[in-house]
Amino acid sequence: MMKTIYTIGHSSHSLDYFFELLASYGINTVIDIRSVPFSQYVPHFNKDYIKKQLKTRGFYCIYMGDELGIKQEEKKLYNTEGFLDFQKFQQSSSFKKAIDRITAGIEKGYEICIMCTEKEPLDCHRGILIGPELTARNIEVKHILPGGTFRNQKHLEKDLLEIYFRNQLQESFFINLNDRNHEETLISQAYIKRGEELARKV
Repeated sequence: MMKTIYTIGHSSHSLDYFFELLASYGINTVIDIRSVPFSQYVPHFNKDYIKKQLKTRGFYCIYMGDELGIKQEEKKLYNTEGFLDFQKFQQSSSFKKAIDRITAGIEKGYEICIMCTEKEPLDCHRGILIGPELTARNIEVKHILPGGTFRNQKHLEKDLLEIYFRNQLQESFFINLNDRNHEETLISQAYIKRGEELARKV
């Protein structure tokens, strides 16, 4: 049976609504992956405060912003323009170890939700950097949206293809309906393109 992990962007949610979303999916563990876990706009999500509130409500809270945040200290993970290279980061030992730790938690039965800031997983490294790695490990990634519904990683990949390769998909449809290798190549390229865009915004 395929294991599941969730992600969420706290956005501007109230604490009550945030906890309502977590409870609706049976989540008991939150992993904070924000490199900068503070905000003047939503101070109730500042690192120490939200950790205290989570514990008070019976959730486990783990901070992994150093290991999985979009701001990394290792200079070798950045490209010549000074932006984080998502591919290099994904292949780094620190990233792999962090994903191993999350995977181990899932195997032990914890219902985990990865938390970052952006409400839209397409605009966050949790969807573009972490989601694909977990999917490759045969874990279903469900991104919780503000309205309470979710999109899984496959839905995100379809969105990425529409954004970056819509014309090529139409062409391949008429050429070969079973060309899955071609689609997978486009998905990989779309992840790279999106990762570069996100890195430039940091």
